[in-house]
Order: sequence, then structure tokens, then C-alpha cells
Amino acid sequence: MKQLIFIIVIIAICISINADVLAKVKFGNWDRWDEELPSWNNEGWDLERCRLTFVGFPYIRRTLIWLPVEEGRTYVLAVSGTESIDNTFFLLTHLSFIKDRKSQASIILFSPATAGKNVEGVKCNNSVLNSAKFAIVAFPPDKKEIVMRVYENENGLFHLLEEWSVAFQNKTIIIPEKTVKYSQKYEEFVSQSQQLNNQNITVSSSSIILIVRDDKKKEFNLGVSLEILDGKKIITPIFY
Repeated sequence: MKQLIFIIVIIAICISINADVLAKVKFGNWDRWDEELPSWNNEGWDLERCRLTFVGFPYIRRTLIWLPVEEGRTYVLAVSGTESIDNTFFLLTHLSFIKDRKSQASIILFSPATAGKNVEGVKCNNSVLNSAKFAIVAFPPDKKEIVMRVYENENGLFHLLEEWSVAFQNKTIIIPEKTVKYSQKYEEFVSQSQQLNNQNITVSSSSIILIVRDDKKKEFNLGVSLEILDGKKIITPIFY
């Protein structure tokens, strides 16, 4: 009897170890992301550095925005604005999945503006993560290309919808309208989000773009570029 109990305990330990190893193998290898995103409690997520961006107009305080300047065609950083989410179209959640010190994936989640009601500052919480409609993942660049994947939230699990590659260049449009099927769903999401905004403004176009910070080190951000028509004035901020 004691031998039988001992054997059962050993088997249970082996099953537990194998399950843990398989989980790490599945999400530690980028090729294994061809079905769904890892759960938020996976140790690879860098939730400590996760942050939110409130996409809307007038701007929400503490939101990082690049604004084009007419003279010199340079960019400035704007961080001022109001505190109300009534001006918000939708929320961006920026986070990373760290494979090792030299390799990590960058992710942005798209959530409805209502997800920001109970948010303090720009830190993430489970409510925002779970409320996201879809996620865009940029994997580590390979030479001059970068692999992109889009995942859609289905009952709390983010399932893969589409994969494609784009050039690793500054201001590259992440979702090319002519080649990526998901571009239509993205346009619908932006259109519906704008209708919920009470401000008398129009978003005439929106693009998800690649912002290359350092080409040699392959450092980059993902951002959203909007063309906003405010009366007769056109504004083109980049939220990141």
C-alpha cells in the first residue's frame, strides 16, 4: 500500500513539472504564439512597466503624444490636458513579454474608453487588460522586417486572427489596408469609439504605426496616429 501511494505521489510530481515545462516552452518560443496570447499571470509579462494611453481629444493629462510642428517638421511632446475620460475615444495598453534579456515582444491592447473609469494614473490593472477588444503584437525585428500578429479577445482568451510582416522603418504603417484583412475591423473599432465621444470633432483617419527609437539596437514603440478635424482645423497627433 505504501509503495502504491509513493508511486502515485511521484507521478503527480512528474505531471506538475511537465505541465510547467510545457507552459514555458509554449510561450518562451515565438513560434508557439500561433494560437493565443499567454495568460496575464505568465511570468514573461512585464506588468510593472505596463502603462496606459488615453486616445482622444482634447488630450487627457499624462498621455504621451507627439505633435507635428509646422516649422522645421520636428515633433514635440505634449503631456497636458483634462482629467475627464469623456474626451477619450479608446485606451491603449502598452506592455512587453520578455523572453530573455536580448529578446522581447511589444504589445498594445485596444480597450473601450469605459475601461478607464476606475484607473488611477497610467498604471494597468486587470480590468483594463481583460476589457481589451484586441491586441497587436510586434515580435523582435529580423534584419529589416518585423512580424506582426493580431489577437482578438474571446471570453478572456486572445486568439490569433492574422499574421503578416512589415518593414522595420520609422512611421511604417502596421496594418496596411490593402494586405491585412483586420484593417476593416480596426476601422470599425475606431469609428464606433468616436461615436461614443461627446465632443463635436471628427476622426477622418487612423493608423497604427511603428516608432523606431534606435535602429541599431532595434528599439521601437507602437503608436496610433489620428487625423482629427476640429472645426476647420486639422490636428495629427501620434499617441504612444
